Amino acid sequence: MYLQKINKAICIACVAVFSLLQSSGVLANSANDIFYSGFNYLYHFQFAKADSVAKQLKKQFPTDPLSYIFSANCNWWKIISGESDEMYKKNFYDELNYSLQYLKIKDDNHLTYDDIFNYINVYSYYARIDLMEGNYFKALKQIDNFIDYQKKSFGKEALYPPFNLTSGLYNYTIPYSIKHYPFLVPSLLFVPGGDQDLGLKQLTLAALSTDILVKTEAHYFLMKIYTDMAENYSLASAHAEYLINAYSDNLLYRYYYFELLVKQKKYPQAEQQMNMIKQYSNNKELSANQKNYFTNLVVSEWEKVAETQK
Repeated sequence: MYLQKINKAICIACVAVFSLLQSSGVLANSANDIFYSGFNYLYHFQFAKADSVAKQLKKQFPTDPLSYIFSANCNWWKIISGESDEMYKKNFYDELNYSLQYLKIKDDNHLTYDDIFNYINVYSYYARIDLMEGNYFKALKQIDNFIDYQKKSFGKEALYPPFNLTSGLYNYTIPYSIKHYPFLVPSLLFVPGGDQDLGLKQLTLAALSTDILVKTEAHYFLMKIYTDMAENYSLASAHAEYLINAYSDNLLYRYYYFELLVKQKKYPQAEQQMNMIKQYSNNKELSANQKNYFTNLVVSEWEKVAETQK
């Protein structure tokens, strides 16, 4: 099950990789509008519209790394929403390769904060898919690449607020990874240490961002941290509720909220979420696989709940 693999990857990966990108200064205002509209479509599970945005960006801005990273995002969201065709993984890698190719045109000594942020994203994505596929050695190499650029961002959070998200994830997950995954220790011996309290403060600042992408992703990772790492379900629920209120038709966010309610034994509310997931799974922009994926997940888990109540 992909979501189980993703949960494991999030816990293992000291980078706690994420799925957004800050729009580059290279893009014109009109392109920024296109870019943000594309993410809005992804968050609302409107994948056909998001695909159209991806094509538009690559046509109008064929040498901008963000055009390809947005396309990678389209494939990523399809993968985590139930599309099992290997084509989406191949497309995902191909788009990342193109984005890296265009990022490397600029010398490392002349990188902007946007460039650094985008490098962090690209290597994070590589690590995320490798962890999901169980390619741990490849993932560790990508994490090394990630950390090289992450170090360039430390202390720059006040100058470039999106770094609150990346630094916050790093600061929280490095100590967690060392404590819970000893096999990572040799790879993390010579990297900057993390500070979990600082990490949570930085992520909380990111969740207050006026940038909707940074804000959304910060809420998502705070939800996952409080669910899977800190096991503070009350705080996790607050972030989950923000997400489902902002993106009512996002089945991934609703599924995680359903899981949280089950963990808290709030069964009437969980059943309500299960029914909402069934309702939103009728979205015409979803494939047959996607329509069945989250419904099957919640029904399977609900049957286990029913067994415990006998």
